[in-house]
Amino acid sequence: MKTIIILIFSLVAIFSAYAQQPALIYHGDSPTGPGTSAGIRKIRPQGVGKYVKVVYEDGRTEKIAKDSLWGYRDKKGNTFRMYRRQPYLIVSDDEIVTYAHRKMVGNGNGVVWQTYRLYSQTRNSPIVSRKKKLQM
Repeated sequence: MKTIIILIFSLVAIFSAYAQQPALIYHGDSPTGPGTSAGIRKIRPQGVGKYVKVVYEDGRTEKIAKDSLWGYRDKKGNTFRMYRRQPYLIVSDDEIVTYAHRKMVGNGNGVVWQTYRLYSQTRNSPIVSRKKKLQM
């Protein structure tokens, strides 16, 4: 019985070590850096609004203007860049930064979610739809 309890606590400790703390990122120079994560439980960008809703561990909520943020990091460790008030998931950050963006699109029978690949030269440069449009 003791070994099962010890095993359970060990697994919980291992998995909690890999969990990420959500964080707000104010500068694009270091999106993998610590950011501001003091007691944040969830970060939820509004689909159409001007704000990002931040829920703290103690239950209070705060609205932060999307224009004041560079981006945010979720619990899974995914980094999102806010560009023109929309979140873009950073897929790769090599010579060219690659993003994924989900958008609702009508297909004649209703509405479906579609994922688009987008690009930028650096983390702070404009996001474009094709690599050809990048200014090299």
